[in-house]
Amino acid sequence: MISDEVVAQLQKLIVREKLDDFARLLEPRELDEVPLVSRYKHIQFLSRLSAVEKAEVLTVWAARYLIEVADHVDPQRRSNTVIMVSIIRWEDLDDSMPEPPLPNFWICSDKKRDLASFGLTVGHSSRAQLVMMWLRNEGLDGRFAVYESASTEGDSKRVYIALRDDPTVVDLLVP
Repeated sequence: MISDEVVAQLQKLIVREKLDDFARLLEPRELDEVPLVSRYKHIQFLSRLSAVEKAEVLTVWAARYLIEVADHVDPQRRSNTVIMVSIIRWEDLDDSMPEPPLPNFWICSDKKRDLASFGLTVGHSSRAQLVMMWLRNEGLDGRFAVYESASTEGDSKRVYIALRDDPTVVDLLVP
């Protein structure tokens, strides 16, 4: 459970990163990843936590905020708009001074144009399982699904969190 003090700091982070400007965040454009955190100094309030614990707090917060972001998509554009959280920079955990993998808001405002060759699979990697555990620990696993890129080239660099049964995401799943 995230403490009230940390929640207050996370709410300030949303404002600092201008993620509360939904018109700008969701304006039609090519596929984009908008970071929850643009600079590590913006999460100094989590300094007492390990890199993995920071990643958990940030990932859970991003997942919760994803609900609000999705609620602000123009209903007429919703069927062609995909919104997920992508978690990147997993390799930073392996540095001598580890930093947390960071969540982004992965936004595609023209699915038909930008995602013709993009596919997802249900997340089975150790990274995806870790994200599922974080969501489960917060009682959010029923609300969200965890995915990975369907590409078989190399190790998946991203883990994705989407609203469970979001039709704009479900039809990106490959068998």
